[in-house]
Amino acid sequence: MADTSEMDDATIVDSGPAVVHRSSDEEIPDKLGRHNILEIVGTGAMGVVYRGFDEIIERFVAIKVIRHDIVAKLGAHDTLERFKTEAKAVGRLSHPNIATIFEYGSEEGQDFIVMEFVDGDSLAAEVGNTTRPLASKIRIISQTLDALAHAHNIGVVHRDIKPANILLSALGDVKLTDFGISLIESADSEEPEAVLGTPRYMSPEQINGKAVDHRSDIFSLGSVFYELLTGNKAFSGSTTQEIIQNVLHSEPPPPHSVDHTLPQELDAIIAKSLARDPAERYQSAAHLQQAVGEFLDTPTTSHKASTVLERRLYKDGEVIFEEGSEGREAYIVDEGTVEIAKEQDGERVVLGTIGKQNLFGEMAVIEHTTRMAAAVARGDTTVMVVRDHDFLDRYEYSDPVIRSMLSSLVRNLRTASDQLAYERAKPGKTAPVNDGDPEET
Repeated sequence: MADTSEMDDATIVDSGPAVVHRSSDEEIPDKLGRHNILEIVGTGAMGVVYRGFDEIIERFVAIKVIRHDIVAKLGAHDTLERFKTEAKAVGRLSHPNIATIFEYGSEEGQDFIVMEFVDGDSLAAEVGNTTRPLASKIRIISQTLDALAHAHNIGVVHRDIKPANILLSALGDVKLTDFGISLIESADSEEPEAVLGTPRYMSPEQINGKAVDHRSDIFSLGSVFYELLTGNKAFSGSTTQEIIQNVLHSEPPPPHSVDHTLPQELDAIIAKSLARDPAERYQSAAHLQQAVGEFLDTPTTSHKASTVLERRLYKDGEVIFEEGSEGREAYIVDEGTVEIAKEQDGERVVLGTIGKQNLFGEMAVIEHTTRMAAAVARGDTTVMVVRDHDFLDRYEYSDPVIRSMLSSLVRNLRTASDQLAYERAKPGKTAPVNDGDPEET
């Protein structure tokens, strides 16, 4: 969770956000409710987000706080109502791609929401990453669509879909957050609303203060999708007014014209998502999800291409990768043996060996982390190299159940490997090495 307070990417109410400058040494409370406060993980105009710990349930939480004194000083009296709206809206939702709210409380002049802590960053930090595989980008949009479909089916319109409100866990799973200006639809929800949202991601009807429905979220996600694909904002401008004019009167160039490696089939999907007339857009998140699914089934789609694996020869004792290095490749042993070892309390501890036709090095690729151990050739060894984008293409497109099982296995293996290193580092403690066991990676 990060501070995303840039002018044109801030949520606005009519004209623009008020800004409160805080001292960097502002006192952090020890507790809120039953939760210990550990650190600040984000700040905003009206409050702050802490990382906390619930001692009873023994879990980390995010605690979003609105301060009454700041609200009163700025005259933003509807802020508390929007804060309560967020708790009410998310309280109606239960979905794996929506950050869960656990509690709403008030204490010593501060209202707060206790919610699921997402150990990761927002899409805002990743949206311009041109090295992220297309499959991974599609998966982000697909999971966000799943979350929106659930919210819309229950009558909740987000109204502030933007990269900063799409969190990514350490395993790359989406957690949609910040329902602070969401609309809870009812039978009499046809009245025009105040201008709420983030200018470059707002729908035309939202900018014009007209009544909005779930199709407004489709437009906003279309803008995010465009940015994720091309690395460019769908609607640019040096001022808020210029951005608004572009949203109302211009169309972004097709993704394929910006990046010729992108499949042309995506151009039509983006164009329909960003139609200015709501009646010409996809009429639901499920309809857009269907279009994305049909794109994935197209024979010409890039992920259908087979991968040509590079072979590398390593001499005896040659390091394939170091502990702590960046995980950009996975490997398959073609001939020979690979030893996996890590440093533990100043000693080199051998965790195991990898034999022919076994995969290793995949954990760091899946988790987007550094290597937890080193890999060294034992004897002349040939490996086939699976680069991260090829590996992740297949991981992202795999069956969701298999992908979930693999992610759980990776987490368990990391814990088991740490425990094994600890046990083997104990004085006088030895353990057999299980040759050829891929689970030692």
